[in-house]
Amino acid sequence: MMGYGAFGFIWTILFWGFLIFLIVWVLTQIKGRSCYNKDTKNNKETPLDILKLRFTKGELTKKQYEDMKKELKR
Repeated sequence: MMGYGAFGFIWTILFWGFLIFLIVWVLTQIKGRSCYNKDTKNNKETPLDILKLRFTKGELTKKQYEDMKKELKR
């Protein structure tokens, strides 16, 4: 360890850990994604998709769903 003792070993581990972290971070930025933001740019819902979701959740009756669907298609 060339006279640095335990501190030199710890600094070496920290250096390589930081270097690996930096490489992974740069690659995720280049790819255009983040670990916390997966495909939100391409996930655009149409009003009809939202209406279908509300109907399947039970927020709307069948009559309400059909009426709103007719309005959206106008």
